[in-house]
Amino acid sequence: MNDFLTDYLQSLQGISVLSHEDEWALAAKVAQGDEQAVDKLVRHNLRFVVFVVRPWHRNIARATLQAPKVYFYDTGLVQGDQGVKFENLVACHLLKNTQWQQDVSGADVNLHYIRTKDDSEIDFCISEGNTLTHLIECKLSDTKPHRALGRFAEQWPNAQSIQLVRECKAESNTGNMQIRDAAQWLAALQV
Repeated sequence: MNDFLTDYLQSLQGISVLSHEDEWALAAKVAQGDEQAVDKLVRHNLRFVVFVVRPWHRNIARATLQAPKVYFYDTGLVQGDQGVKFENLVACHLLKNTQWQQDVSGADVNLHYIRTKDDSEIDFCISEGNTLTHLIECKLSDTKPHRALGRFAEQWPNAQSIQLVRECKAESNTGNMQIRDAAQWLAALQV
């Protein structure tokens, strides 16, 4: 994790969630120009700026050993290169889709990522119950099939394996992997 994010997450420790009444009381003070009330309201609501994506593993103990990946709901807050910003954008879309499925149909659908002991990793996977349904890797312009995605596609042949490319000139299928234009694929998601 980068220093900015580590500092941010540490700053949230020990800050409790405000009750509805406390928020209203602070809002009234803010309306009167109370700067301390503004600071307190901001600090208590920072936790709603990020979400975490946890590793996928059937063995819960193993999954908890790996650090979650942290993403911003507001993609404008993302610091880093275009690849980091693109991955965050995809994370937001996938999260919205999984939450929509949970809300609309009560599906046990969740967003995760996969990283093995040998550091092979794919950016995202979607599970329904104990079954992986999607394996997803994000790339800015590289349409060459991602090695780890191919490896995981062989391991979970029933899951859709998709490499989302931001600047995709031509979509293709390579074995059981799909190379897709990210904008079109994400726009087709139900949210």
